[in-house]
Amino acid sequence: MLHRWLFFGIFLLSTLLAQTSLAEEKLVPVSPDGQPQFGTSVAVAGSYAIIGAPNDDDYSDNGGSVHIFERVAGVWTFKTKLGDGLAVGGSRFGTAVGISGERAIVGAPHDFRGKAYVFVRVGGSWVLEDTLEGDAWAGEFGAAVSISGSTALVSAPDDGGGGIRSG
Repeated sequence: MLHRWLFFGIFLLSTLLAQTSLAEEKLVPVSPDGQPQFGTSVAVAGSYAIIGAPNDDDYSDNGGSVHIFERVAGVWTFKTKLGDGLAVGGSRFGTAVGISGERAIVGAPHDFRGKAYVFVRVGGSWVLEDTLEGDAWAGEFGAAVSISGSTALVSAPDDGGGGIRSG
C-alpha cells in the first residue's frame, strides 16, 4: 500500500511504503530568489506534483508561477516551470493548483477578472489547452481550482452575483 503526504510549509513529499519505511524529499523552487511563496498551493496525482508560487517575480512582479515535478525511479524530479507569458504583474498565477492524469489547472485570481488556465501534457511538455475567465470584476475567479479528468471546477468567492461577496 502506497500513501503520499505533503506537509504544508516544509515542502517535504513523503512516501510511506507498506507502513514500514518513510522516505522524504525536499522539493524546492527552480529560482528561489525573493519571496515567491512556493508551496502556497499543492496537488499530487499519480507520478506528478504541482506546486504554486504566486509571488514569483521571474515573469513579472508578483505574476507567479507553478512548478511541476515527476516521480521517476522513486525520485521527485523537476520537469517544468509554467507561467511565462501568462503570469502578468500582480495576477498571482499559482494561487491555486490542481492536477488529474495528463491535465493540470492553475488559478490566477488577481488577473483582471480572474483566470484559470488548463494545461495538458503532450509528449514531455505541458501546453496550454484552455483559458477560463471570470465574468465579475474583483470576483477572484481562480482563487480555488480542482480538476478531475476533463472536468474543471473554479471558484469565485468574491463574485457579487448573489450579493456582496456571495461567491
